Amino acid sequence: MKNTNYKKVQVVKEKINNTNALKELGLRVMHFNPAEYGNHEDHPVTVGYRLKNRHTIEITTSICHSQDTFTKKVGTKNVIDNFYKGKTCLVPLIKSSGVQNTISMMFNI
Repeated sequence: MKNTNYKKVQVVKEKINNTNALKELGLRVMHFNPAEYGNHEDHPVTVGYRLKNRHTIEITTSICHSQDTFTKKVGTKNVIDNFYKGKTCLVPLIKSSGVQNTISMMFNI
């Protein structure tokens, strides 16, 4: 005899709110999705950054796995986690370009 007393399980997606953490860390975020430029071989990247001093930018990244769907919120959450864990690197600021253009030159495809 078959058991027909199945319980319905509801999957609840965790809501992600990155606003407070971004403010706390003083972070800005940029997203680069190569697919927007017709490049479907490279993976989307989220870059978190902040100005460390007049000459240096502190950055960290989150790279989307090829089998995952790219979402900005998840990429931002991963970048925040990396900053909290100290997984950052320092890069020189190209003063004539500014912070955002320096980041774009590094990651834009």
